Amino acid sequence: MKKKLLVAIVAVIAVAVVLLFFFVPHEKRVYFVSAEGILHYPADRGELVFEKTLLSENASQKLYKVVFESRGEKVYGLLRMPKTSGTHAAAIVLAGA
Repeated sequence: MKKKLLVAIVAVIAVAVVLLFFFVPHEKRVYFVSAEGILHYPADRGELVFEKTLLSENASQKLYKVVFESRGEKVYGLLRMPKTSGTHAAAIVLAGA
């Protein structure tokens, strides 16, 4: 009898978890990374408002502190930009993303 009750309780919990997964609204992802490793955002995401403060500069590059808002929270980062024009490699690190 106890075994049947335990199986019934586990089954009810499993059904509840499945129902919650399907009926609780999930946050829509607004970005994706392609198979080539390229980060894509929708074109209609709105204007990005940010602060950029120059921290240091040398002959080849500038280092900035950047601050922008995402989902009501401030996000802080560092932006290193070369002074030369052309195509350059980039890295995006999203700690805790």
